[in-house]
Amino acid sequence: MAVSASIKQRERVPGAERRTVTEVTLDSEYKEKGEELTAKELGLTTVNFAHCVVKNGSEAEATTVGTVWYDAEKSILHVNDQKTQKEMAAGKNLEKVVVLVHAFGL
Repeated sequence: MAVSASIKQRERVPGAERRTVTEVTLDSEYKEKGEELTAKELGLTTVNFAHCVVKNGSEAEATTVGTVWYDAEKSILHVNDQKTQKEMAAGKNLEKVVVLVHAFGL
């Protein structure tokens, strides 16, 4: 199963730039080196920058979510383990994790 994305807000700003806020629910099995999340899923054609905020954690002590960040060049959402601050191990169950992605682009 892939991540699910639901656009919650679209904003118009001066010029051609657009901004969206998308609620992303992660998968039951975290993929090695991150989850694919396309510009289209974020409501944009291209993503220049994205700021991520954890809305809901995993609720499991063994799988504590730390920082979440988006690699716009590769269209990948990365989750770091809070204890190690390294990429979350592949296969971890993150199905209760919800991330708000504030995306800026065209």
